[in-house]
Amino acid sequence: SKLRVVHNAVDTARFRPDAGRRAATRASLGLGGEFVWLAVGRLMWKKDYPAMLKAFARTRGGVLLIAGDGPDRQELERLAARLKAPVRFLGVRRDVPALMNAADAFVMSSVLEGLPLALVEAAASGLPCVAARVGGIAEIVLDGRTGWLVPAADEEALAAAMLRLSALEIADRMRMGQEAREHAERNFSLEAAASRWERLYQELLDRS
Repeated sequence: SKLRVVHNAVDTARFRPDAGRRAATRASLGLGGEFVWLAVGRLMWKKDYPAMLKAFARTRGGVLLIAGDGPDRQELERLAARLKAPVRFLGVRRDVPALMNAADAFVMSSVLEGLPLALVEAAASGLPCVAARVGGIAEIVLDGRTGWLVPAADEEALAAAMLRLSALEIADRMRMGQEAREHAERNFSLEAAASRWERLYQELLDRS
């Protein structure tokens, strides 16, 4: 009864859908009309990128962009090469909002998370997401509405969900992304967090 949860927040004005930025970023990356998956995060064990790469290889379609760096990068590059999967390791990027717009969907395969802000940023950018059901991820991805949740470390389930999302009609995928954006604005915007803090302080003042 003494606990309150105030989620971390992202700038939903910075992370938002932008058709012009999408076109420009896809052109700069040499992306054509293929389906583009995006992952953002440190290349380390808890993100379970091997499961993501193996799942993506099973889908046999589109391209996977991975933004970030870390101790596992060389190992992951070798795995992607062995799988012959069209994966592009982008390294550390300062244009993540632009990358979010260039993508068609976001994927996260972590086996350990708190409340990952990269996933919130993707939702705010209007991206439907496929993610492992760990930590607070189910508070960001509404299963079946803004994306799909799968068991952690289950590359077969991850691949099936990725295939399911990429096979959606564009209009259905856009509706899913719009709901993700609305959910992010209601729950994870700077304004939402400030309002929750204000209510908490007011509650404490009223008690005193």
